[in-house]
Amino acid sequence: MRSSRLALHALAVLSSAALALTVTPTIAQGLPGSSAGGDVGTLNKAVTSSWSHVDARAPEGGAEVLVFGDSHTGGINGRVSTDERGCMHSDQGWPRKLRDSLGMVDGQFIDASCWGAILDRGPGTTLADQVRYAESLGGLGPATSDIFIQLGYNEAWSHAGLPMLPSAANCIIAPDFRCTDAAVRQGFITDPNAVNTDEYSARIEPVITYLRYYAPNSRIHLVGYTETVPENQDTVCIRIGRTNVQRPGTQNLAAIFHNLRSAQRGAADRLGLNFIDLTAITAGHDSCSADPWLTGIFDGSDNHGIGLWHPTPHGNWVTAESARHAMGR
Repeated sequence: MRSSRLALHALAVLSSAALALTVTPTIAQGLPGSSAGGDVGTLNKAVTSSWSHVDARAPEGGAEVLVFGDSHTGGINGRVSTDERGCMHSDQGWPRKLRDSLGMVDGQFIDASCWGAILDRGPGTTLADQVRYAESLGGLGPATSDIFIQLGYNEAWSHAGLPMLPSAANCIIAPDFRCTDAAVRQGFITDPNAVNTDEYSARIEPVITYLRYYAPNSRIHLVGYTETVPENQDTVCIRIGRTNVQRPGTQNLAAIFHNLRSAQRGAADRLGLNFIDLTAITAGHDSCSADPWLTGIFDGSDNHGIGLWHPTPHGNWVTAESARHAMGR
């Protein structure tokens, strides 16, 4: 019992730290869904041991591959670098692994992902911001063959406007109070029913239209997330150190993860995108499994204790391979 209490206390502290680390810059103007905030990249640089680097411009005609996403995309394992926007990327992230497996360099392959990024609602860099950044590097054009988008995890889905991370923190720490149906009505956790195909499609469609116009030869892939809650499970589990902490009463949180997968699949079908169903590909490898490809907290998966439920280095490799196969390579 004492170990469980300590584990949950650690989760509360680390959830607060993770919230601070997902504050991200915004740089785009003009695209539907662009955010209007200022550049706070200096904050990201201050709270990490990263170093600055400037991304190379794409050759004339666009980069061959573009990647847009959040911290599940940029990666949290290994060595983390900060780009000119203040957005962080790991040398173990799946875009880096995909780029290396394809034998490409920065100008041919642009990873515009950013920790804490969103589709279009909530604090953080929007998909439109990332597209505008890639465009500033000459990334969109007739030479662009494949575009990958992995977003939705940080979105504020419900009218209460509570993003996924604080919803998860509220729900896990006090499920009997902050994960119930009453908690949904009171705004302690996002409404699982708000995470649906209609909402996801509406938030992504304007940017998809833009991408198709300016990168007319590209195939757009919507990338799901590594399995967080097994399909047949209705409560969440967290691995803290070597301890699996199962949290009864977290059905609403589990439903959010299940619904996000369904919303992505539905939006891909509706908008004619290729869906890479990572939940299916990584089934049986959640953070509490015998062979986890998703991080816990201080569990030895090289995630520096700041990224609950993010892919491990092997999980990133699996995603990179899935993306490469989707390209027909």
